[in-house]
Amino acid sequence: MDFLLLIGVIGSVSLDFLTNVFAYAGIQSPVVALLKGSILLLIVANYRTLYSWAITLAFAGIFFIREFLIATNSLESYLMDDAVFFSRIFFFIGWLLLFYERRNRKEFLNCVLYVVVATFILSVICQFAGYLLSLKFFKAYGEQRGGYKGLFFAENDTSVFYLFILIYAMYLWGVGRKILTFIALLGLFFLGLGSKTALLGALIVPIIYFYFTHNFSFPINIKKFSLRLRPLMYISIFLIIGIGVGYFLLFYIGSFLVAFNYDQLIRVYEQSGLLSSLLSFRDLKVALYFNNLNNLNDLIFGLQIKEKIKIFGLESPGTFMYEIDIFDYLGRVGLLGLMLTIMTICRCTGLRRWGSATPELKTLIFSIIILGLTVGHTLVSAMNGVWLGFWLILFSQLRYRRIEN
Repeated sequence: MDFLLLIGVIGSVSLDFLTNVFAYAGIQSPVVALLKGSILLLIVANYRTLYSWAITLAFAGIFFIREFLIATNSLESYLMDDAVFFSRIFFFIGWLLLFYERRNRKEFLNCVLYVVVATFILSVICQFAGYLLSLKFFKAYGEQRGGYKGLFFAENDTSVFYLFILIYAMYLWGVGRKILTFIALLGLFFLGLGSKTALLGALIVPIIYFYFTHNFSFPINIKKFSLRLRPLMYISIFLIIGIGVGYFLLFYIGSFLVAFNYDQLIRVYEQSGLLSSLLSFRDLKVALYFNNLNNLNDLIFGLQIKEKIKIFGLESPGTFMYEIDIFDYLGRVGLLGLMLTIMTICRCTGLRRWGSATPELKTLIFSIIILGLTVGHTLVSAMNGVWLGFWLILFSQLRYRRIEN
């Protein structure tokens, strides 16, 4: 059974690669999402407990109630687009429940970690190959913008995947593994990705992790610091390098932004202000959510985007995203689906006992919340669903594994 689930993980990653093939050929096909859903359903049939089936059927029920309300109100329906979008939410919930049922199988967790390492290595090869050979296949936004796609469909999703690895790497460092060089390389890799998710995550994840591993209270108790000479030396080196790089970027900030086509950030700031430039107009999308609320059903079960949103270009109503996790949930499965997600995460990871949760789990939860509110593409992502489910369960078990080590 564990082997079957491992095949499912590999199949999920492989289908993400297939998505890239379709996108490169100019085909936006729902086939990949349907194939991933079929793989997940086949595995579900082998693993489900009564609790897992209840959660799955509850989400499906919310979706069908929403579609029924749309049909009875004589509004234009986008059933296929809605089903594909709903699958992004279902992937995360499904994989989370599946990994939860296998949480005490250490050999299985190690097995999936091998998939993670293989994915990381292949992604690095893809990035360097794309850069050295100028392969357009690995460009996230074509000729006009750089960025990197790799095995995943979008650079934001790729960035989140590496942030999970960063948290686990810091854990390994904390238990005595000599991988500080690897952590530093990950930091450089985030700069290479260049997305807001990577840059923001590389900043907040280590800070959050450092906070929880030291259990600071306010005001900060200096006695709880336990820095030894060698870590202190490393930190000093990183600070010096960081100050130097920061000074360089600040000095050349104008030409730097223009050279890498980030001058649009300046234009957005001048036209719409600081919040829109930082959130890439997501604040305006949130305002659209509240404007589209017509009744209590819209709030509880989710609403239908009734017409094309001209301000955001060519996005169809069926695939429109707020790109802020909370509002994507509210828009598609409503307040009921959001509460069901929070309840499932708390049940599967033991977050109800916050005081006994591992620092890695706390760091991941806070990272998901912060990134989900600022850059989106965290919970609501067909690519991230499998990895989010795995890392949440793994990080909830690390205390047991730390004792073993």
